[in-house]
Amino acid sequence: MRFIISIIWIIFLYSVPTSAMAQDLLRQLFSGSAHFAQIGTLDWGARPYSNPQEQGGWFSVVGNDWYVFNRNQIMQPATGCRQDHTAVVVRVSHDQGKHWSNPPAIAVLPGTSRTGDGCAILDGSTYFTPQTATWDMIVQCLDKESKGGWALCHYSRKALTPLGPFVADPANPVVRGNQLWSQICAGGGKACDPLLTRDEGTPDIVEKRGAYFYVTFHGFDYQSKHSYRGIAKTTDFHTWITNSADLPNDAILAPANCQTWSNGCVGVGETSSITSGGYHYILAEAPNKSLTCTDGQDWVFGLARAPVGLWPRWNSGQWAIATRPLLQEAWPSPSTRCGLQYARWIKDGENIYIVYEDWGPHRAWVDRRLLKLFPGAGPPVQITPFEPR
Repeated sequence: MRFIISIIWIIFLYSVPTSAMAQDLLRQLFSGSAHFAQIGTLDWGARPYSNPQEQGGWFSVVGNDWYVFNRNQIMQPATGCRQDHTAVVVRVSHDQGKHWSNPPAIAVLPGTSRTGDGCAILDGSTYFTPQTATWDMIVQCLDKESKGGWALCHYSRKALTPLGPFVADPANPVVRGNQLWSQICAGGGKACDPLLTRDEGTPDIVEKRGAYFYVTFHGFDYQSKHSYRGIAKTTDFHTWITNSADLPNDAILAPANCQTWSNGCVGVGETSSITSGGYHYILAEAPNKSLTCTDGQDWVFGLARAPVGLWPRWNSGQWAIATRPLLQEAWPSPSTRCGLQYARWIKDGENIYIVYEDWGPHRAWVDRRLLKLFPGAGPPVQITPFEPR
């Protein structure tokens, strides 16, 4: 009986729409009459529970609880894992990120699946369906000896909280490299090359509409160094649809969309999405050399918006693109590769937040800045000027 009451309460919490205040603030942000201000930093992996390679957090909010999932570098070497050796861990905060549960719960270890995740499970997205008390997690994964290259793996958990092990999908990897991009880029007039665009990665479950999960993901062309954002929908994470009345059958964002954010921008990579007031708001990373971490490049995040109901293609004219970047490095340095990473929206009732990693020179330290959206004009982002360490 207690479990049933808890499910009913969680369904109610998930059914409450975004408040008018939050909707208005997001519109005002886009028009320049609202701004983000830093209210603190998030240090979910305070020692001794973390290691220096614990990063890339993504969030789920249920009631008053914030859950953060992130990659955790396994320091012990593993045969066949020359590139990455990572697990996914999860924590909860009951006070909007001031304190976190430690040690973290292990969600997925490498090698959980028969194939696909022998070495690494890292950047991803988690969605909770309260009606069935099911957590679905889709993440970027890499097998032993990098077999097949980067792919997407799916895991699930039946429980009221995600604080525990997830079960691997027997079909893992559920998306193989170039599987979706070869369909999205096929045909004339497309932004991308169907043969060269691959590495479906940094998946983001942007919404669940009816039975369908809508998932965005990046693609990378190793030859041109251009990157793109695509979208597909699925009911079971096995069968993927890239072409339908509500999907563009093309990239949703491409290099042409980010030129006002960074001079010479080569495209978009990781994104985080929030839906409010009839719009999808996308926060997108935009490097000006390559998605691979490269010396001397600008790495910024910009804001884009499109109407709910149809995910438009990159050149449809239906995307509103901010005229300047939203997030920039506090300590820009030619020696800092990927100085700005993993910006994520957090929506908690009427409050809208952004969390992102801001790395110091030579990646000697990182501040996970917590920003909150406030009414009022001024610089779109106001951060606390930390002293170099």
